[in-house]
Amino acid sequence: MHILGRAVAEGIVRADDAVIIDPHEGPFAQWHRRVQNCRMGFLRSPASHGVARDYRTIRRSIRGNDDFTPPYHRPSVDLFSEHLRRHTEQTLAETKFVRGWAHAIHSIDDATGYRIEVSHHDSVHAIHADAVILAVGQPPVCIPTALASLPSSAPVFHVHQDTSRLETLPRGSEIGIVGGGIAAAHLSIALSNAGHHVTVWNRDRFTSHQFDSDPCFVGPRCASLFASIFSYRARRTVIQRSRRAGSVPPDLFTELRHYQQARTIRMIRGEVTSARLGGKRVFLHGRGGIPGGSNQWTPGRRITGEYDAVVACTGFTPGPPASGLVQQMSQELRLPLAEDGYPIPPADLQWAPGMFVSGALSELEIGPPARNLVGAHVAGRRIIPALHALLTARK
Repeated sequence: MHILGRAVAEGIVRADDAVIIDPHEGPFAQWHRRVQNCRMGFLRSPASHGVARDYRTIRRSIRGNDDFTPPYHRPSVDLFSEHLRRHTEQTLAETKFVRGWAHAIHSIDDATGYRIEVSHHDSVHAIHADAVILAVGQPPVCIPTALASLPSSAPVFHVHQDTSRLETLPRGSEIGIVGGGIAAAHLSIALSNAGHHVTVWNRDRFTSHQFDSDPCFVGPRCASLFASIFSYRARRTVIQRSRRAGSVPPDLFTELRHYQQARTIRMIRGEVTSARLGGKRVFLHGRGGIPGGSNQWTPGRRITGEYDAVVACTGFTPGPPASGLVQQMSQELRLPLAEDGYPIPPADLQWAPGMFVSGALSELEIGPPARNLVGAHVAGRRIIPALHALLTARK
């Protein structure tokens, strides 16, 4: 949305000539759902990382202390939601929104654009475009094997799909959270505050970092070093080492430790190895450890938990998002892929003429920040000049 909004704001694309294809209810619907699911109060990103071109846009909207939290004036979810609404109204109000999945993209015979096949329910139709920006979000959610084996009637949810049924549970319910990271931290605290008994099963300790990737890669020093790496396997290694998966910002980490020490949230350091449904409750079994009297972990114990509901906070599956679409385009248009299935675009992110990648699909070129809000700004600075040159040449 940032890249399209910027193209419209700069007069490169007319708003009524642009089409957004999205399977969800409207722009940013998936983002709203996910922050609501995990009961997030404030973003991890600073106020300068919005979707508008001007980095000062969100800061200008701050009305009081409830709108941000230190450091970096991290905006509240309510303030950021208002920012998204205003951005949509100001730049994309005349843009056509098509609800559906883009399941195939074909090159038009005269090589001046693409035909996008869109499906929604039982209908399929085609959209013709001079240029395409692939901003396909995250891969499918990752559900642990033990939980995936349970019947569909089991009260088991993934935090990035739907947790609304948790609101119907009576106060004092036993809730198990499987996984760690920022979603697990936010949700466990919110559920504890709602009067539930919360247990978090986490394979590793919660770790504290202000950001979920090394901010050095936003600037020229680390970005230049990343660009100088010839091997895409080596680039993937740098990305994996520089992203702080499963970490939480320091203020949330401190708050979570307070709940743990007050014994209002129970921590289990271990992995769920099996699960079963007994009546209406879920039984989790695994090996792990629990804090001893000196708060030291004693690993290797057999552990069983019995819960009224279980929530998986286990992130997303490895591999590229929209992998089927990526594979189809790579094969049909003969576009290069790395061995892990991710596109290999040039510096301007133009994977094919008029076909641009962003977000996770651009990370082998942009590096660790690609999936974050600031990664959209980095991608925009590369895509916008190339898009302008392309459309100008075709007039």
